[in-house]
Amino acid sequence: MDKPTQFIISRSSILATIALACLTFSGTAWAVSPPPDGGYPGNNTAEGTSALLSLTTGTDNTAIGFQALTNNTDGSGNMAIGSGALLSNISGGDNTAVGLQALTSNTNGSGNMAIGSDALFTNTSGTNNTASGSESLLNNTTGGFNTASGYQALFFNSSGSDNVAFGDQSLFFNDSGILNAAFGEGALFSNTGSNNIALGNYAGFNLDTGDYNIVIGNMGNSGDAGIIRIGDQANQTATFIAGINGVDMSSGNPVFIDANGQLGVGSVSNLQGPPGPTGPQGPIGPTGPTGPAGATGATGAQGLTGPAGATGAQGAEGPTGATGPQGLTGPAGATGAQGPPGPTGSTGPQGLTGPAGATGAQGPPGPTGATGSQGLTGPAGATGPQGPQGAAGDPGPTGPIGPAGETGPVGPAGVTLLNAWSGNNLDGHPAVWIGNGQSVDATATGAKGAANEASSFFFVSRTVTLTVFHARITGGTTSSALTFQVFDSSGNPVGSGPSATCVIPAGGSSTTNNSASITLTEGLYAVKATSASGNVPGKQGFWALGN
Repeated sequence: MDKPTQFIISRSSILATIALACLTFSGTAWAVSPPPDGGYPGNNTAEGTSALLSLTTGTDNTAIGFQALTNNTDGSGNMAIGSGALLSNISGGDNTAVGLQALTSNTNGSGNMAIGSDALFTNTSGTNNTASGSESLLNNTTGGFNTASGYQALFFNSSGSDNVAFGDQSLFFNDSGILNAAFGEGALFSNTGSNNIALGNYAGFNLDTGDYNIVIGNMGNSGDAGIIRIGDQANQTATFIAGINGVDMSSGNPVFIDANGQLGVGSVSNLQGPPGPTGPQGPIGPTGPTGPAGATGATGAQGLTGPAGATGAQGAEGPTGATGPQGLTGPAGATGAQGPPGPTGSTGPQGLTGPAGATGAQGPPGPTGATGSQGLTGPAGATGPQGPQGAAGDPGPTGPIGPAGETGPVGPAGVTLLNAWSGNNLDGHPAVWIGNGQSVDATATGAKGAANEASSFFFVSRTVTLTVFHARITGGTTSSALTFQVFDSSGNPVGSGPSATCVIPAGGSSTTNNSASITLTEGLYAVKATSASGNVPGKQGFWALGN
């Protein structure tokens, strides 16, 4: 993300030099001569005209500088160093103000720290704010728990709380938004929403009223809400994120990325292509080994009985004798002829595998089969221990200088920004010049006439065409249309029609002309605000030009 080019017009600053005297007290005598003054009852210290002028019961206060803590009565634990620092404080306690007019409007706000000229200038009752940098949190009145570090950080904040702004002009336009965090110059510059996070110079520069945005290294878009933007497609060309590769999320949905870099999920079916054609049949494999012999089949049926011999004549029946002992088994008779084979029985279950026979002689090599598809790459083995370092070889000859690389593409154009504001109210005339922290009449004759344009001049050092014109008033709305237009140093308008003006409609407080076309060459210019009703409202005004 490229840094916008800025021509900044700020309020006039008053430089003050503050001399501090180091005091060392001994129980019996002063260690320096002459002894220091400024010590008062209640552990209070005051040095400077009207410093701690109104003190009654307050204790442990330190006021150094013209009118420092001049209105404080019962506030305690305050430190004010600088002309007008904590000037209006009455009962606020535990405040620290270092710098010209730091916390000058504070009355009863407590726990604030302001370091820098005009830091927390308008704060009255806001508490626990920290402002470090000239004009940081300048317009804050009641907002609390804000941290602003940098020139004009949280400049327009009035009642917004719990905001963090690090960087010049970060969260510049925020007035009532809460829980925003901006890190970088110009980060969340135009933001008025809440719960936004921006990291990087000019990160979230284009965000306006949206909430819950996160932008890192991206300027964002107007109207964004609940959007995450990381990086700029014009600058970043590759992304490396740890903790993804090797994590199995096969039960989820696939992630898609469109041409603009937006992430989303889709159906797995969108990733599956049509089936491919059937591949050719592979070669016939070798014949497998002979299986084991099957079990012996069932015994066949018994053969036919031979013919019976003739029956002899029956003898006379003798008396029955006693049963004698059983005789020995006679020898087995000769085996009869084998009958015809019976039908083959069903194959029995396969017997146990017999022991492996001795390996036969190796046959001749078969023809080489077709190369199979390459298997998956196995995991990388552990790195072996490093071997001892070999002796250094002789230096080789210097190689020839390679050809120069191609010139890279031209980067995107920068952003030009011109802006100014009025420190005093617009004074109710038909038209006024706005710039350099003030507004002056542009229609009256004499000292407040058209010659007053010079008090609002800004300088342009090169020819530039500006395509965005923003105008704003604070503290309310305008009752009729208020037209802002650029004029050259001779009082002539630059351009005409809608492309050369920015018009705040009746009932509005701000607007942006994104279709402007205003070309400025080197020289001096000023911006004039003209009321349709002939009466410019009594508000503070601001304008900005850019591309």
